[in-house]
Amino acid sequence: MDELTYDLEESVNDVIDSSSLWVYDQMADASSMSTSEIATSLILAVWSIICRWKMFEKAGLPGWGAIIPFYNIYLRFKMSGMSGWWVLSLLLPPVFLIAIIVSYFKLPGKFGKHRAWGFGLLFLNPIFIGIFAFDKSTYSA
Repeated sequence: MDELTYDLEESVNDVIDSSSLWVYDQMADASSMSTSEIATSLILAVWSIICRWKMFEKAGLPGWGAIIPFYNIYLRFKMSGMSGWWVLSLLLPPVFLIAIIVSYFKLPGKFGKHRAWGFGLLFLNPIFIGIFAFDKSTYSA
């Protein structure tokens, strides 16, 4: 019986050692981003700011609000026709997620597009905010 217990303990220790090394390797990989990943992230961030700036200006809101944290969320809610008080939903993450999704589906109607465009805003945001920012549509409150 002792031999079986010893073999079992040895097997468990081997699994623990190999899995802890795997976790360490994964952590080391996640902490080092490649240059192309950093460049892609920066390009998407700049693109997002430019598009939101243009969308805010189309809606008659200050474009510079796109670079101010929390204020840009307030402006997006206002642009979607929602109350600015929805920003307080930041304090409750599940409610905030729902508020963001609702704003994505209300926003296309303000630009004269079908609400189904909300799926594009939800899943392909960088592409669709570019469309909203640079197409010929006009904002109507």
